[in-house]
Amino acid sequence: MHTLAVIGCGLTGTSLVYQFVRNMTCRKAKTKRTSPGISLLILDQSRQPGPGFPYAKDQIYPFHISNMPGREMSIVASCNTDFTDWLRKHHIDLKLKYPELDQWFTENGIDLLYGQCLPRMIMGEYLKDRFDGALRMAANEGISVSLHTQCTVTGIHSKDNGFSIETIDKNTHTVNAFMSERIILATGHWITQHQQIGYFDSPWPANRLIEEIPQGSRVAIIGTSLSAIDTVLTLFSDGRFEWQTNGRLTFIPAHHSRTATMYSRTGILPRVRGKTGHYQNQFFSVQQINRLVERKAKRLVLEDLFSLLQKELALAYDASINWKQVIATGKNAVSMLLANIQDAENGDNPGGDILWQTILFQSIPVIKKAYLNLTASQRKRFEKHYKSIFMAHAAVIPLLNAKKLLALMTSGVLKVEKLSAHYELNPITDDQGFEFCYPDAAGKPVKKRYPFVVDARGQSLAYQTNPSKLAKQMISSGLVLLENQDPSLPAEQHNPGGVWIDPDTYRVMTKGPGQTISASDKMYAVGVMTGGQIINTSMAYQCAIAADTVSKHIIDDVLKTVQK
Repeated sequence: MHTLAVIGCGLTGTSLVYQFVRNMTCRKAKTKRTSPGISLLILDQSRQPGPGFPYAKDQIYPFHISNMPGREMSIVASCNTDFTDWLRKHHIDLKLKYPELDQWFTENGIDLLYGQCLPRMIMGEYLKDRFDGALRMAANEGISVSLHTQCTVTGIHSKDNGFSIETIDKNTHTVNAFMSERIILATGHWITQHQQIGYFDSPWPANRLIEEIPQGSRVAIIGTSLSAIDTVLTLFSDGRFEWQTNGRLTFIPAHHSRTATMYSRTGILPRVRGKTGHYQNQFFSVQQINRLVERKAKRLVLEDLFSLLQKELALAYDASINWKQVIATGKNAVSMLLANIQDAENGDNPGGDILWQTILFQSIPVIKKAYLNLTASQRKRFEKHYKSIFMAHAAVIPLLNAKKLLALMTSGVLKVEKLSAHYELNPITDDQGFEFCYPDAAGKPVKKRYPFVVDARGQSLAYQTNPSKLAKQMISSGLVLLENQDPSLPAEQHNPGGVWIDPDTYRVMTKGPGQTISASDKMYAVGVMTGGQIINTSMAYQCAIAADTVSKHIIDDVLKTVQK
């Protein structure tokens, strides 16, 4: 019997389980051979495997929508319409189950217009259904499944015949041990621990912000990107949005409303999702990146990539690009948001689409390939100086959320402020609250106090910030290595330290006899813990591609073992 343990079963883990069973079924039908004996061991901390963060119903509200359109939310790599196909099939059941989402339904189902972004609760139902479907498929194919929910993995130990996995039951506190020949780590997001009253390490679960931050409070939000926008929508959910006859959205604050300020080093909000067109990249492509890598004796630097992107944009717009204007961060947030909304609605060219979004969105494989081929020092340079600007363009927000932000800012309850590169956030002695200290544009010291602070900067790339017992044990034992443990790199070139993997197979890099380093034959890691190498780990369909890659690699390995 070949045992595969899947640790963590949110979106990525569910995609992996579903595709593993599906791929094994397809392989059996294609080869007309009996499948080898396989047992799946699924260990998850939640009550319900499938949704995970940020799609679990206990984490979100109905107004939290995905930043990616429905057409990009499939968890099946071979079928990018799997989610939308499922949605069309189940829209009546969804409408009955979630009357609070009535505005999203039409007589014929859910409006799946080009680029439509949907409530995360709906994605959560899709993930639950796909997980349950995987269990049914497994039963039909004779694949044994042992499912353990509300189960925390506290340690993993390498053995001659695989791994010993230590767990504790969250309800009974019973300690258990399991054996598995192979392991896939898909534990997802983690939250660092901060003990100061009034400080929130994460905006999730969303109901915690509502329950613990009183109305009328002044709130500082660290971050201006996707998580920060979700935080804003949560904090002002006691008010109401109203559409005017001219199509403008306005916000009516609740009595004694909270007020909030979003802070970031750039002070800019993400761009707004518009329509993508049919332009095909000529320069910023995987083929060109491959040629560039072959031509260079050493790895790429950022200037190599900027040069390709510059050529692409110049060709598309038939004009040279002013990079200083693109990366300018001193612009007024309201005027920028208004201009971005207009572009999203009308496009930035006669075709009605946004050319630069068309270029970036078809460049996802390019960006992954390019990022992996940057030197470590160049990745560090990118993280420090350019990532915020890049993510503002790559991780765009739905038009509806952009209009809500504009309404909140024009109503006076929300502001966006730019921090300098050097700022301090200090707890106020003998008082509940915090003080931001930073110089303004003229270099004059600024001090602003807030009783509540929400850290909404998103997941850290440094896996050593994961406070779980499992993460600490795996790092200390050398079972997994971090990127900054690569002995071939000088210390100044080290990356933040995600879990170090072979990016082609997602096998974990580990220490062997004599302290030799190699890719593990039996352990894999997927998802946010690999974010130091895989830049797009937060995208659902890219998680599906990673999960599909791992599942096929394991199936090939198992079949080779059987043949021997």
